[in-house]
Amino acid sequence: MYGIGVYLRRPDLSPQEFAAGVVRAVTAILGSLLLATVGYEFARVQHISQLHGTMQLILVFALLSLFLRFFLTRWLATHHGGQ
Repeated sequence: MYGIGVYLRRPDLSPQEFAAGVVRAVTAILGSLLLATVGYEFARVQHISQLHGTMQLILVFALLSLFLRFFLTRWLATHHGGQ
């Protein structure tokens, strides 16, 4: 819902506010997917050695978060800032 609000209010937002809103919305989506995936994996795990797959998933989400923080913010600033 936050992302929809940012999208609908984009004409009223400054480029910095729009970029921050997009980053927050995508971060919320990634966080929700991470928690759902980890919850599913913990419900499915029968042996501690199977947690390695879950730890790898957490690492992938952490890397996606870093990508989001550094690259998406810059991309939004250059593309939305010119409007």
